[in-house]
Amino acid sequence: MKRKEKVEVNCYTCNDPVIIQPYRLKKTKRFFCKKDCQIEWQKSTEYKNIHARKECYTQVICSYCTKVISKKKSLLREHYNFCNHECRNGFMSKSNDKYNPNPSKPHVSTKCLDCGYSISIPMSVFKKNINGHFCSPDCYWTWKSKNLSGEASPYYKRTIMECSECKKELAVTDFEQERNNHHFCSRNCYSIFRSKFYVGDKSPMFGKKRPELIEPSRIRILQMLQNGIIKKESNIQKNVERFLKDLHIESEAEKTMGYYSIDHYLILLHLAIETMGDYWHANPQKYQLSNVNATQLKGIHRDKRKQTYISRHFGINILYLWERDILKRDIVCKMLLSLYVRNNGILKNYHSFNYSIVNKSLELNKDIINPLWVNNISQ
Repeated sequence: MKRKEKVEVNCYTCNDPVIIQPYRLKKTKRFFCKKDCQIEWQKSTEYKNIHARKECYTQVICSYCTKVISKKKSLLREHYNFCNHECRNGFMSKSNDKYNPNPSKPHVSTKCLDCGYSISIPMSVFKKNINGHFCSPDCYWTWKSKNLSGEASPYYKRTIMECSECKKELAVTDFEQERNNHHFCSRNCYSIFRSKFYVGDKSPMFGKKRPELIEPSRIRILQMLQNGIIKKESNIQKNVERFLKDLHIESEAEKTMGYYSIDHYLILLHLAIETMGDYWHANPQKYQLSNVNATQLKGIHRDKRKQTYISRHFGINILYLWERDILKRDIVCKMLLSLYVRNNGILKNYHSFNYSIVNKSLELNKDIINPLWVNNISQ
């Protein structure tokens, strides 16, 4: 079937050529090249006259440009009618004082309180701010920093007191008076005062134990160790884990047992292994009780309490593998682990430095060395 050729007509508004289908010639007499041309025609008097019956248009004169316009009867005003917003704005600007429904409010001339610049402000604002007015926010904040800060502020409230150390006068708030018994003019005075009255046995916390704080803290740290939040694993612990894997022994690291955490717990056998650092646990092959420091002495007391607690409450004799043996005598450690497992935790001695290999077999040394907590260390 042969298609009909398109027809060229002229735009009704701008007279530009428009290509249309032939069937459209039967439906309408006006054609437009674009939407703007159609809208422009719809604003014309011709369009409004065509639709006057439906829309109830009537002819009126614009109050500003005196042009005859068509307007809906429902939109007619009693006194003034305009053809568009431009005519309305022009009319209002010429007769502002007489016809403006929102006339400008009276202004008052004054000067900026800070810089003295002349400004004009509404009467309502002038009456509201009786203290003064400003030309900009910068001037307001500058004036406020000079006149309403420190002692000049209406909210300033201080009490003059003496420094507890040097007796110098200082201003103290009510909150500081209620919270602190002593007040200081400087950090230096505070440090000097504390060195006199809050050091050693003069401290209010000297010799006091607070189990209500210590016990929850101990439990929380043990849980964090077991959950892996705190990573305490050292290199020698990793070596012992490798020994256990080589011997096919299933273990659990940082097992919580009551108040303490065990380095390696043998799950199926209900046995425990501790890895002992030579410095932190004061290896008796290197240290004597007379030459240990405060940190080592604290560790010795803790090891003694831990051994007693685990033995008494869980019935386990802990096997102690020391750092020097783990790093330099790994065969001794492996053979001692095998013997410990094979005998269900029963040994003649539980410290690795008391064993040696003789003729390819593990034997207990004749000269037994005890850890420092055995040498009359009180708990």
